[in-house]
Amino acid sequence: MNFSEFSRQILLKNHVRVYYLSCEYEILIMILVQLGVYLITCLPFPIYLVYLMITIKWVKSNFQLALNTSLSTIVYALTNINFGATFYIYILTTRVFREDLKRILVENRLFKSCFCSEQDSRTIRNMAIVINKQTILKT
Repeated sequence: MNFSEFSRQILLKNHVRVYYLSCEYEILIMILVQLGVYLITCLPFPIYLVYLMITIKWVKSNFQLALNTSLSTIVYALTNINFGATFYIYILTTRVFREDLKRILVENRLFKSCFCSEQDSRTIRNMAIVINKQTILKT
């Protein structure tokens, strides 16, 4: 083994290590963002339930009843937003998820079978080849 082969192997190992570290970093960011979104969207619900249990015996004016109704609507909407936010968190924070989604929609022809005619399929196939070449050149 000469020096150039040895240095090439070291560079390859370092490249693989950096790739794994970047994947781990992306996953860490994704989990932290998901945790933050979960806390923001789901924490108001138990707080609202505690508030309702405390004020259940109180006599309330029409304004307070309207305020309680508005708060319950906002809290339930926030709780429901949490379920839909996971997909968008994955799309925004994880490169691997975006690449897999692109591969499923474009290369596996799921998009084509749902939305395109036969003539458009050649264009989509050519786009997939160009996108893959650009992805390979970036890495």
